[in-house]
Amino acid sequence: MPSHIKYVPVGSKIYVFGNHHYMTLSALSIDCRSNTVQHLPSMTTNLIVTVGEFIDGKIYIIGYCNNEWKKVKMVVFNTETQIWEPEIIKQDIAIDLTGPIYGVVIADKMYVRGRDNTFVYEPKGGKWKKHEMLSSKRWENACVVDGVLYYYDRVENMLRTYDPKHMCWGVVNGLERFFAETRDSLWLETVGYGGKLVLFFHIYLGKIITNQIWCAEILLERRQGGDNIWGKPKGCNHVTNGRNFHLRQSLAVML
Repeated sequence: MPSHIKYVPVGSKIYVFGNHHYMTLSALSIDCRSNTVQHLPSMTTNLIVTVGEFIDGKIYIIGYCNNEWKKVKMVVFNTETQIWEPEIIKQDIAIDLTGPIYGVVIADKMYVRGRDNTFVYEPKGGKWKKHEMLSSKRWENACVVDGVLYYYDRVENMLRTYDPKHMCWGVVNGLERFFAETRDSLWLETVGYGGKLVLFFHIYLGKIITNQIWCAEILLERRQGGDNIWGKPKGCNHVTNGRNFHLRQSLAVML
């Protein structure tokens, strides 16, 4: 499969859509239990796919045509019927998808970070709107655990949080020593699964960055009425033995 395509985990399957460099209609699914691949019906329109997220039985695919990155379109795939919905959804506000694009789902709402701002889409209302608080940080490679967004801040060398219930940013406490020891690592991804959080990264050996992929599990705990979140590292080990690996996207699937 080509690089820079979007993978969306749903149960024990991984759905694969598009290509980030050219328009395509291609779609397929990977069954992680049987290790088989199934081709899906083609997308209803050619798109350069930028974001794919799963909400309530449906996968929402966001992209644009050719170089018209401000003319965002969305197509919807029903995972139960395995059929694309006929309607092509267009944004009702200006959304700039130039630069790295990131997305997460919190409480059945899709949050998409473009170059300068974060936008939220709620399928029930079918409307886009700018999210001011999430736009204040350049979050990337984020995940959601128990309704809270987590991402690693490369500049400040900390794990930041965003709580949508209190509409505020925070920091995971208790990880200062861990990040001080791994500051020279190249952090890439946060992944949430089963109420736990895992960090994936490349590590330096001397002054040379390797292509070995490492992971560290972070146990999360809420204290003082749930307002403060504390983290405790539980192991830090490499998951690849060779040097010819590069992390594209981290996914949590059910097996």
